[in-house]
Amino acid sequence: TLFNLKVLEILGWYNPYTKEVKFNNERIKHYLQNNTEVSQSVSSLFKKHKIIN
Repeated sequence: TLFNLKVLEILGWYNPYTKEVKFNNERIKHYLQNNTEVSQSVSSLFKKHKIIN
């Protein structure tokens, strides 16, 4: 299950109430270049904040 997954690295945070975000763009791009899959929700956040196209 999702609750049993090990966190490899914290790449940022998002507060949906205040809309505040903080991303480590360099590390995110590193993982994406190595074919890491992200959820649809995360993909939408990345697109909204121009981390990915």
